[in-house]
Amino acid sequence: MEEADKTEYYDKPDKKAGYKIFLWVLLGLLFFFMPTFVICILVVCGSFKWFWYGLKRKDPFHQMFGGIACLIILSFIPTLMIPVLKQHREYQQKNKCKDNLKRIYSYIEAYGNEHDGEFPEQLSDIDDDGFMGLLHCPADKYGEGISYVYIGGELEVKMPAKELIMYGREPWHSMISRFVLYGDGSVRAMTEDSFQEYLAEEGLKKRK
Repeated sequence: MEEADKTEYYDKPDKKAGYKIFLWVLLGLLFFFMPTFVICILVVCGSFKWFWYGLKRKDPFHQMFGGIACLIILSFIPTLMIPVLKQHREYQQKNKCKDNLKRIYSYIEAYGNEHDGEFPEQLSDIDDDGFMGLLHCPADKYGEGISYVYIGGELEVKMPAKELIMYGREPWHSMISRFVLYGDGSVRAMTEDSFQEYLAEEGLKKRK
């Protein structure tokens, strides 16, 4: 009789499992824009559920197999999280680079206000201790140094100008390639092809 009760118990549908599935589906929708994170959640849920049923059945082989599966799957989670951390780091670098260019323009604009709207011929004309620290992009793979090329002093235009006055020395950022600064203070993202086309149209030569 006792064995029959056990069989009947395991044949019954697990309502709690259904609620758990609904919960994970809901979380999957909430993290729709973070697919790698969703995969990590589902992997953890599945591995622990497998191990839990192994303990529930009191089957030594099933427990051992479920436990080993948990350890193996969980060992892959750090690997799955690497792309997420990398994307987050790139996102921070892009924001920092864009913010650098906006702050650089504030210094250039202040210089122009004191010189009848003229752009400085070169960045060294701006005498400020905090200015030079903005000239380094966090995504610059060559370490410390100036990451941007300034061409505003060569354009013979006054503020505000629609022309490009500064750009990243190299295409540091994935997808968008590089940020560029215009003479009106706007900062835009450009792909490498668009950047090369702009230089060709304006008759400018790329410098490093």
